[in-house]
Amino acid sequence: MEKKRMKKITWRWLVNSFGVVLLIVVVMVIAIAVSVHSYYYNGARQFLLSRSDSVATLLENYSKDSSADFSLQLRRVVEDYEYKDRSELMAIDGDKNVIITSSGFEPGDAPEMPDYDRAYSSQTGVGEYVGYIGNEKVMAITVMSRIISDDLSAMRYVVSLTRIDRQIGTLVLPAGGRHPALCPLFQHLFHQLHRHPHWGGGPNRQTDCPGGLRGAAGCGKGR
Repeated sequence: MEKKRMKKITWRWLVNSFGVVLLIVVVMVIAIAVSVHSYYYNGARQFLLSRSDSVATLLENYSKDSSADFSLQLRRVVEDYEYKDRSELMAIDGDKNVIITSSGFEPGDAPEMPDYDRAYSSQTGVGEYVGYIGNEKVMAITVMSRIISDDLSAMRYVVSLTRIDRQIGTLVLPAGGRHPALCPLFQHLFHQLHRHPHWGGGPNRQTDCPGGLRGAAGCGKGR
């Protein structure tokens, strides 16, 4: 009887100890995931904002040059966008129509642009949206134009978060998923983290478009 009692006590101690260790590991991995997630997303955000400053300065200079055709220069700036391999640049007119895209694809009718709506109503003139366009998760930032013109209301910058999320996964999952029994748990936590509304929410009901970011303004066709 004494041996059975000791075995039960030992077993209970092991279970309780394992539970505490598991809880600590889960909390640590979640903390790491949130930290890494924030670091990479802030990096993408700063990249887009720095591009927006450069483009805004360039367009302001063109607008002050009376000898330059502003509409033509605007098209050149968008179509010759230096970072089109990493992000997409769009010009939006006063009627909220996307008139030019760096990908060369014309947007569909009335694309949803929550970031534009936020920028329009914001005192800073900057709006951000993190979420899904079709099946692709993106970060979109709209910056209202400093130039008073019917041709231009705002510039929109969009970057795919698919590769970033994949990179975060390669960093976070090994930290908490080395044990076969824990790996499914941490995979579930990781995917829930990226689908949580705080990080951009679930998919929007928009039409998916070919070419990845080419559909960021709404589905369209090549010019």
